[in-house]
Amino acid sequence: AWGTADAPRIAELAHELTTGDSVSATFMDRTLLGKRNPEMADHIGAMMDSGGTPFVGIGLLHLVGSKGVPALLKQRGYEVEQLY
Repeated sequence: AWGTADAPRIAELAHELTTGDSVSATFMDRTLLGKRNPEMADHIGAMMDSGGTPFVGIGLLHLVGSKGVPALLKQRGYEVEQLY
């Protein structure tokens, strides 16, 4: 899915990894994505608002789904374009 930029499949896999009662699913859903994604979106927004041309690199799971960083940035009024 990563090699072919199959975003729907990546989102599906992310959902599988973050669903269920296991410790790892709970950690990924609540902490890795649920807490960090909004924080990253806040920091990226601040960088965008400060001028210049920021470069940000984040892991793949932070890019997909309705709670992903791109979706959160769109909700905050930023224009987001998928290039991959």
